[in-house]
Amino acid sequence: MGWLRTLTGKGETSGETGSGTPDAIDADIATLLEAGGLAAFERQLRLAEIIEDRDWQLDQDAGVLRMGDDLVFPAQVLGSISATSGTWLWSWANGRVDPARTVRAREAQAIGEAEGHPLLTTPTFPLRGPGLGHLLGMAISGLLDADAYYRCPYEGGEAYVLIEAPAVRVSQDAPLTRAFFTITRAAESMPLLLTKPGIAGHLRGRGLPVTETERAIRAGDGGAVTFSFDRMGRLTKIDGRLT
Repeated sequence: MGWLRTLTGKGETSGETGSGTPDAIDADIATLLEAGGLAAFERQLRLAEIIEDRDWQLDQDAGVLRMGDDLVFPAQVLGSISATSGTWLWSWANGRVDPARTVRAREAQAIGEAEGHPLLTTPTFPLRGPGLGHLLGMAISGLLDADAYYRCPYEGGEAYVLIEAPAVRVSQDAPLTRAFFTITRAAESMPLLLTKPGIAGHLRGRGLPVTETERAIRAGDGGAVTFSFDRMGRLTKIDGRLT
């Protein structure tokens, strides 16, 4: 999973638990990724282009993430993962985090309470498998329409923060070109994002005309790009042209 180093922070890693069942947590992550995962992934790609290989420093007192000597992003703490137990702890349930840095995490909690998502309301729970912290960060980033998220490893674990970086929403590419780039990059590294509803929603979110059939999605004027799916709803082929 080398893409994690480039898109969401350098390196990878793999207590008490809350009331949410692992299956319910996993289902919530999948649901949120289908709704907003590709949009969040697209913004992570732009973030990677902007920060390049700069080192990072999280200043929780100031509420900023510093990248190199020239980039400073306002930051909110989502939560953290213990390297020992592999459990997630929401920032709003962590007494060591300044409440001023948990505003966005509490927004997610409020949505969870209103819509019945254990993922968003269970204070702490196990993450089953490496890289799930990144999927969770991407799911929450998409849910809250955040600019981006970043993984900040430290001795004993890793923190995930949402950052304000409006530049990730700016691109010189045409909407279909950018969407095509995002989807093809996801096919290389994040195929679980490529559900038929997820792709259709992402294309429509870019303001593109979309036509759907049982096994295909056509996007762009005249169906410039066609995404084909198998009977299981898995992306199998991309055809078309970009102008």
